[in-house]
Amino acid sequence: MSLLVLDDVWNVSDAAPFLNALGPRCRLLVTTRDGTIATTISAQAQRLDVLGNEAAMALLADWSEQPVEKLPTHA
Repeated sequence: MSLLVLDDVWNVSDAAPFLNALGPRCRLLVTTRDGTIATTISAQAQRLDVLGNEAAMALLADWSEQPVEKLPTHA
Protein backbone atom coordinates (compact mmCIF):
# COMPACT_ATOMS: atom_id res chain seq x y z
CA MET A 1 0.00 0.00 0.00
CA SER A 2 1.42 3.38 -1.01
CA LEU A 3 0.46 7.02 -1.09
CA LEU A 4 2.13 9.20 -3.71
CA VAL A 5 1.88 12.96 -3.09
CA LEU A 6 2.38 15.45 -5.92
CA ASP A 7 2.59 18.80 -4.18
CA ASP A 8 1.89 22.18 -5.79
CA VAL A 9 1.12 20.91 -9.30
CA TRP A 10 0.91 23.75 -11.83
CA ASN A 11 0.22 21.80 -15.04
CA VAL A 12 -1.88 18.75 -15.86
CA SER A 13 1.10 17.38 -17.78
CA ASP A 14 3.04 17.15 -14.50
CA ALA A 15 0.45 14.82 -12.97
CA ALA A 16 -0.51 12.88 -16.11
CA PRO A 17 2.30 10.26 -15.99
CA PHE A 18 1.13 9.14 -12.54
CA LEU A 19 -2.60 8.84 -13.20
CA ASN A 20 -2.59 5.26 -14.51
CA ALA A 21 0.76 4.13 -13.17
CA LEU A 22 -0.31 3.20 -9.65
CA GLY A 23 -1.42 -0.24 -8.56
CA PRO A 24 -4.83 -1.03 -7.04
CA ARG A 25 -3.61 -0.53 -3.47
CA CYS A 26 -1.98 2.82 -4.19
CA ARG A 27 -3.43 6.29 -4.00
CA LEU A 28 -2.44 9.60 -5.56
CA LEU A 29 -2.82 12.93 -3.74
CA VAL A 30 -2.35 16.05 -5.85
CA THR A 31 -2.19 19.52 -4.35
CA THR A 32 -2.63 22.54 -6.59
CA ARG A 33 -3.79 26.12 -6.53
CA ASP A 34 -5.57 25.60 -9.86
CA GLY A 35 -8.92 23.84 -9.42
CA THR A 36 -9.19 23.09 -13.12
CA ILE A 37 -6.36 20.58 -12.76
CA ALA A 38 -8.50 18.44 -10.45
CA THR A 39 -11.40 18.62 -12.91
CA THR A 40 -9.18 17.75 -15.87
CA ILE A 41 -7.74 14.64 -14.22
CA SER A 42 -11.18 13.56 -12.91
CA ALA A 43 -10.07 13.85 -9.30
CA GLN A 44 -12.24 14.36 -6.26
CA ALA A 45 -11.57 17.99 -5.30
CA GLN A 46 -11.34 19.17 -1.71
CA ARG A 47 -11.11 22.94 -1.55
CA LEU A 48 -9.16 24.44 1.36
CA ASP A 49 -9.00 28.11 2.15
CA VAL A 50 -5.87 29.83 3.39
CA LEU A 51 -5.65 30.02 7.18
CA GLY A 52 -5.67 33.42 8.80
CA ASN A 53 -2.68 34.40 10.95
CA GLU A 54 -4.34 33.50 14.23
CA ALA A 55 -5.50 30.09 13.03
CA ALA A 56 -2.12 29.37 11.44
CA MET A 57 -0.30 30.21 14.67
CA ALA A 58 -2.69 28.01 16.66
CA LEU A 59 -2.09 25.11 14.26
CA LEU A 60 1.69 25.56 14.46
CA ALA A 61 1.55 25.74 18.26
CA ASP A 62 -0.56 22.60 18.43
CA TRP A 63 1.68 20.74 15.98
CA SER A 64 4.84 21.74 17.87
CA GLU A 65 3.21 21.02 21.24
CA GLN A 66 3.87 24.43 22.72
CA PRO A 67 1.79 27.49 23.54
CA VAL A 68 1.42 30.20 20.91
CA GLU A 69 3.26 32.62 23.22
CA LYS A 70 6.39 30.42 23.07
CA LEU A 71 6.60 30.44 19.27
CA PRO A 72 9.43 32.51 17.75
CA THR A 73 8.42 35.97 16.61
CA HIS A 74 9.34 35.12 13.01
CA ALA A 75 6.79 32.27 13.02
